[in-house]
Amino acid sequence: MAATRQPAGRGLFESAVVVPNDTDLVVPVRMVTGELERPVSVVCQKRTQVASQLRNAATHVRNILASELHSFSTLMHALATRCRHQCRLRDDADGPAVERLTEPTPLQQGALELIRAFPGDDNSNS
Repeated sequence: MAATRQPAGRGLFESAVVVPNDTDLVVPVRMVTGELERPVSVVCQKRTQVASQLRNAATHVRNILASELHSFSTLMHALATRCRHQCRLRDDADGPAVERLTEPTPLQQGALELIRAFPGDDNSNS
């Protein structure tokens, strides 16, 4: 539990997401929502009932499909399949180019929204 409390105690985040539906996390969640006054969302699969103690301690609960859960690496892999095309006329190789970025799939769009949600470098060009 010390590892769970350490970043929270230093206030190094704006909000938190708890994925495991584990009542051992009730105390740290209450610390974050109460003492630090930061929002905590509990995310679990649609068919899983969120433990009532955890539901009461959190500020938000979201039930999602298992297919919606992804790791950082799966999201980056999905984004890596997006393409930027540059087209020119065959007879005018030095002429103006037309650029086109493929439309994001729903998974890619979700990953882009996550990236834009975090402060830091300008993410508007993604």
